[in-house]
Amino acid sequence: MDMKSNTLFYNGKEEGTREFGVAFVVERNMKRNVFDFKTVDERICVLRIKTRFQNISLINVHAPTEEKELEKEAFYKKVEEMHDSRPPNYIKIVLGEWNTKVGRGEIYQRVNGRHSMHLNTHNNGQRLVDFAAAKNMVVSSTCFPHKEVHKQTWSNPDR
Repeated sequence: MDMKSNTLFYNGKEEGTREFGVAFVVERNMKRNVFDFKTVDERICVLRIKTRFQNISLINVHAPTEEKELEKEAFYKKVEEMHDSRPPNYIKIVLGEWNTKVGRGEIYQRVNGRHSMHLNTHNNGQRLVDFAAAKNMVVSSTCFPHKEVHKQTWSNPDR
């Protein structure tokens, strides 16, 4: 979808509730550097960008929530396949909505920073930390100090 100054690369349900979908918005001048957009399903897509020195693969995700155990297995398998199928010399950035709580425990600090808003890690958080550790990545949203109000994007309506 072309907009005035941006291009939308989108994958998701076109009809119904449209509860899932992943997308990238690319500024017009940057569009010429995009050489591939791959959709996996309504939860995962990949944008490949050519830069002067190195190519970048951006893997955008929308992870299943904590209680969707069967969906999570398939989801994490697909994310790992997408990550591993990218050429090894690419910069790989995995981003999006992980639906996680990653705690501040010292055992996580190699992968996770000290600035998480959560004290404890739940199952989705453990999966994310394990994935990041296995791929020699970091959970960067917890590596830098932020005001408490900026540490979350959504609150459960029943608190």
